[in-house]
Amino acid sequence: MKSFLSYLGGKSLLANKIIPKIPEHVCYCEVFAGAAWMLFKKEESQVEIINDINTDLVTLYRVVKHHLDEFVRYLKWILVARDEFARFKIEAPDALTDIQRAVRFYYLLRSGYGGKVKNPTININTTRRSGFNLL
Repeated sequence: MKSFLSYLGGKSLLANKIIPKIPEHVCYCEVFAGAAWMLFKKEESQVEIINDINTDLVTLYRVVKHHLDEFVRYLKWILVARDEFARFKIEAPDALTDIQRAVRFYYLLRSGYGGKVKNPTININTTRRSGFNLL
């Protein structure tokens, strides 16, 4: 399984080297979750924990787990545009519902450059489709 995120400092390229070194376990804690590549690529454990200091990231994982249909419905017709990116960027996450907060965070990550979380910049390419495409 692959992660649905790209995140600065992700372990996507290292996962295949790290996973064989993980001892047998019943509980796995992803302490700096980010895109959670290790969690998604390794064999499932009895107990799995996503931990991260970023509340937006933890909210995103919780919403995807418990409210995936509503999350996708919200994103289905969302515009990929510089104005939308700027609007989401200045929107206060604490004033949003969990689903709105998750959508905002996901939009900024997917439409932004390089999985940058702090002060993201929009990633526009005129020769290929947007990286933000749920279909």
